Amino acid sequence: MANIDFVVDYKGMMPGRHEINYRLDSKFFDLFPESEFQNGKINVDVVAEISSYGLKFDFDIKGYVETECDRCLDLFNLPIEGFFTLNVKFGDENSDPAEADDEITISFNETAIDLKHHIYEYVVLSVPARRVHPLGRDGQPTCNPDMRAALENLEAHDDAGGSEIDPRWEQLRNMYN
Repeated sequence: MANIDFVVDYKGMMPGRHEINYRLDSKFFDLFPESEFQNGKINVDVVAEISSYGLKFDFDIKGYVETECDRCLDLFNLPIEGFFTLNVKFGDENSDPAEADDEITISFNETAIDLKHHIYEYVVLSVPARRVHPLGRDGQPTCNPDMRAALENLEAHDDAGGSEIDPRWEQLRNMYN
């Protein structure tokens, strides 16, 4: 079932396993104006285990986000995927969700939980630290060809400098030999 409402009313659901599907796009990222991502297509399959003792949500994330390439600065669709679990315990008061990685506490008086921020955080955690265009069939990066040429030109200039070592670095090297 495709959903756009991220609030799960667990008190109104029977105990047991429930499957929820979210399809995220630019409208989802509009909910987070501070986000570095403003576009993407992501499928989030959530399996909710509901019991009188607590809740368990498994998030399976697959899709892509539009991001800037670290190498050539062009926008491209970066594939992402990840699997995350959120355990929810019942207690006297709500815990701060920002302080817990995979476990939060909500009040016995609550009847629903909003998963929007958790899903956003899991999407961000699914994005790799290094964001570069994938390699093409020829094994070369599919980056912007003009930027690739400029980078190769800079590398050629760096290599042309020879093997001279800055004397300051040479003095440091001698200190530890």
